[in-house]
This record gives sequence, C-alpha cells and structure tokens, in this order.
Amino acid sequence: MKWTQPIYLLLLVALPVMLLLTLATERYWQRLRTVWGGQGRRLHWRSRLRIGVVVALFVVLPLALAGLAVQVMAPQSIHDRVTLVVGLDVSKSMLAEDVLAVPDPQCLANRLNLGRSFINDLLNELAGEQVGLFFFARNGIEVVPPTRDHGFIRYILRHTDMGRLTESGSDLLAALSAADAMLGDGSNRAVEAVVLITDGEDTENTLEQSISYLQSLSTTPRQVYSVRIGGDESVFIPIRKPGIVGIEGFYTDEQGSYLQTRASDGFLQQLSAATQGANWHYRSDGRGLAHQVVEQILRHAGQSSVATVTTLSWFDLSGLFLLLATALYSLYVML
Repeated sequence: MKWTQPIYLLLLVALPVMLLLTLATERYWQRLRTVWGGQGRRLHWRSRLRIGVVVALFVVLPLALAGLAVQVMAPQSIHDRVTLVVGLDVSKSMLAEDVLAVPDPQCLANRLNLGRSFINDLLNELAGEQVGLFFFARNGIEVVPPTRDHGFIRYILRHTDMGRLTESGSDLLAALSAADAMLGDGSNRAVEAVVLITDGEDTENTLEQSISYLQSLSTTPRQVYSVRIGGDESVFIPIRKPGIVGIEGFYTDEQGSYLQTRASDGFLQQLSAATQGANWHYRSDGRGLAHQVVEQILRHAGQSSVATVTTLSWFDLSGLFLLLATALYSLYVML
C-alpha cells in the first residue's frame, strides 16, 4: 500500500472540527423541533445518520485526494510481453539514392537515411515494448540490447554517422544470427519478433545456403518482418565526401566496373512466409507503414501461445473513494 499525495491526509485533522459543527447544528435544529413541534429532546434518527454521513465523508475525501494505491496481481500488458529487435542494413548498397524522399530535409534522400527515419516512426508506434537495435552488412553488430528506453535508440540513430559506418557486402543470414543472439533462447516467455530494414541484396550467401536456412526455420517461434527499401531498377551507388557538394563518383568493383544495386525481395518474401511474418516495400513516407508493422506484431502477440504472465501492479483506489464520497454526499442531501 502506498500514498501518491500523502500531504492530503492532513485534512483528517479537520474531522473533529466538522464533527463538532455538525453535532451543534443538529442539536440546534432538534431544539427548534422540540419548541415548535413538541418532539422529544433526543436527536432524531435522521440527525444521527447525518452526523455519521458527515464523519464518513470527511474520512473518505482525504483518502481519495491522497491517492491510496494497493498492489494486486494482474495479467501483463500485451505491450510488456513483446520483445522486438530491429536490424538496419548498413551495406554500401544502402547509399543508393533511388528513394523518393526522406522526412528530414537535412539528410540525403538515400536508402540508409530512409531506413533510419522508418525506425523512428516505428518507435513512435510502440508503447512499452522492449526494443533492441543492430546494424548489419557482412556481419551483424549489436548496438542497443533490448530495452524499454526508446529515447536511447533515437539518440544512437541521430548521432551515428551512418555514411562512415557502411561497408561492402551484405549477409542477411548473418543479420538473422545476430537477431537470434540478441533474443536468446526464448526462455523469457515473451513474444519475440525481428524487423529487418534492408534493400534485400545478399552478396555473401548462395541460393542453396539461403534455402537450407529457410528449411531450418520450421520450428522457429519468431516472426520476421522485412521492410524493403529502394527501387526495382538497377542504379549506381554514388560516392559523397563530407564537406563536398555533389557526387565525387560512383563505387566500382575490383575490376573497375561500376557497381549497380537493385532492391530485391525474393529471399525476404520466402523468409516472411517461413516465419509467418510479412514483407513490405516503401520508398518515401513510412508513418503509415510503421503503424501496419506494429499492428501486425501486436495481433500476433495477442494470438501467441506464449503463456500470459501475471505480475504485481499498483491499483489506484482514488476513483472508488471519490465514487463513495459522491454517494455519501447524495445521501446527506436526501436526509
């Protein structure tokens, strides 16, 4: 039991004063009834009941204002049961500028910045879920372990120089392994999901390796949601240097040929199907899409076979005390 505003308990000091004033008032009215109506000198039962109501009212009101709360066992909120890890592709292909726009006009309109803004939109749609963040290219790197402090994730996204972080190559299987490592063995009885923000290119795995991985997911309890960023047509990857306006050139391979990239969702769609997740494609405004992703994650959490966990929570009794005070005052008026 705890009090959120214990200072209001000092109002109980006024209880004896109100009791004396009410008693004096009732005795005065009783004397008038005795003189003019010939009633007895003893207090009428209505007077006694009014005195009792006043006493109860001036006990209940301070308790309501003081905010009495007690601990009760309650089922854990669906938001508290969800653990989500978000992976952002930081390979060189994410520097391609084939997206329509990014919400921040100070940022370049490339796949990487659009993916970063999508994560911010995703966080805006969440309410208390644990969220982790990792970056991946050829390897997956944990950046923020699952936490309810979404502000820290925003801070990392805002202050990380994504352009310098990028590296050649992209390994989607390594990204999924990093997500598995962050989520652990699933013994925390939470609904776990993975969101990948990527252009879908995988330069490190063969088709056979990808198929073999998908077949190993037959018993996985984790859904994988993917957001494919970028256009369907092949484009070059521009080179930009800090402080220099315009494009310095385009990335090339070891033979000197210009690298081209095209967003691909072939493996992403198969991955979503294997894990009962979903795959989306977007190139500009992700606010509506972020809402769809969170809505689908919560819908799955509501249907999950993961046992509902009960936990101790504080139940505020102020509303009940106010309701009782209103009923007491109504009774006093009717008497």
